Amino acid sequence: MSKPLWPHDPEALEQDWQAARVLLCCHGVPGMRFSNYRCYVLELYAAQRRYMGEQLAIECVIKVAKYVAQGLDQRILEEIRDTVFGVHAPTP
Repeated sequence: MSKPLWPHDPEALEQDWQAARVLLCCHGVPGMRFSNYRCYVLELYAAQRRYMGEQLAIECVIKVAKYVAQGLDQRILEEIRDTVFGVHAPTP
């Protein structure tokens, strides 16, 4: 079952981004890469608004793969997914 994407909560989105920024700083990610990670956070935020459960986990795996292909660090992407959004990899 999917949830509606709108209305969205800009404050919640900003909180998610700030939490992700802390992780990025802890990992020493250069500031010039923040915009790439912000796009990832925006996509996870939208997916979280639209999906739940196993479907959300699958969507997040797809997003991780997309951004790894763009050169972002898989461990950091997965940590953002797990820590900021509370979504873990789907069960096999």
